[in-house]
Amino acid sequence: MYIGGGTTPAGLKPRVFILTDIGSDPDDQMSMTRVMVYSNELKIQGLVATTSKWLPNSVNPDLIQNIIKTYGTVRNNLVAHADGYPTTATLLSKVYSGYPAQGMLGVGAGKDSTASSTASNALVAAVEASNEPLWVPIWGGANCKSSHSADQLPAFVSKLRVYSISDQDDAGPWARDNFPSIFWIVSLNTVDNYNASTWCAISYDVDTGGPDASLVTNSWLDQHVRNVSPLEKVYPQIFYFMEGDTPSWMYLMQNGLNVAEHPNWGNWGDWYTPASSNGSIYSDTIDANVKGVNGPLYSTNHATLWRWRKAFQWDFAARMLWSDTSDRSKVNHNPIMIVNGTPSNHLAPLYMNVTADQTITLDASKSYDPDGNTITPTFWQYLDASSTPASYTPVLNYCQRIHP
Repeated sequence: MYIGGGTTPAGLKPRVFILTDIGSDPDDQMSMTRVMVYSNELKIQGLVATTSKWLPNSVNPDLIQNIIKTYGTVRNNLVAHADGYPTTATLLSKVYSGYPAQGMLGVGAGKDSTASSTASNALVAAVEASNEPLWVPIWGGANCKSSHSADQLPAFVSKLRVYSISDQDDAGPWARDNFPSIFWIVSLNTVDNYNASTWCAISYDVDTGGPDASLVTNSWLDQHVRNVSPLEKVYPQIFYFMEGDTPSWMYLMQNGLNVAEHPNWGNWGDWYTPASSNGSIYSDTIDANVKGVNGPLYSTNHATLWRWRKAFQWDFAARMLWSDTSDRSKVNHNPIMIVNGTPSNHLAPLYMNVTADQTITLDASKSYDPDGNTITPTFWQYLDASSTPASYTPVLNYCQRIHP
């Protein structure tokens, strides 16, 4: 069991090194802006402008820098609502450029150390700087590579955690073939078949009648994201669809679902199961009987993501409101859930050793809302991601209203 709410203590923040083909279409800029308002939940080690099939010969670090500078104008507001937001200077120091060539054309002798490619050395430095895993969300191409000797390689690879938004060049498949032990989350489909991928369900028109499509329209974003914050300047209008890259790092949000080392437990960034014989590659799977907004049940890989759409969109909207004011009384904040005495900002799984016929108690009566609102804790079993047989459903006695 995992409990959530609140914000992430510094000691538990995942280390993140993002690769983005920003500038290929507006959705990377949208995703990067969302990263900024959640940057207190991450230890950002690198923000790299890369190429992809859609941006084959150039990189745009200036777009990342512009978003960071705009974030700098609202940071003082954000820190009034949550601790841990990095300074503008810190984030700007983490911006790097990949080699301006597509895929494996950008990898090879002399290309890792040139002035036009600072990213490879930065990636190596980030991996070696800590014994903690380094998460590498890949929004575009994956050709950020540097060499290690044979005796150093296993330790280096063991610390990498990759989540790629499909394969947008030939570098990802090459890396998995040559380093099969890398922990890698990916939708295994062709470059032009994105609509079959799980991640596209963040906003794409899938499973009609299932996800709430109104939450990913320009009109909703205008009302709840753009028009409420100075960050609207770096959150462009939808061109293809909204924030296709966001699941790769939203997967790391420790909100009650996420345990990053277990993609098969499910979370806001999708649910994935092992797809390789050695268990290092995770790919799309299916949630069964997810109820859509129009009533029908859906059993699809897309449902593993869109089932959380209401939660992650309104949480984002709340943070955009944070960015516009330092007055805590004017905006909403996450409730603090306390289950069996463990507060949600502890953010470690709550493990319970029980037998099949044992009655267990999950007591959330000490939970509270920092804004003084009434909250109603409920419990449910995520059967699809559970090891319990799907035919078994526990009897739950819950729904306790808690007043401020």
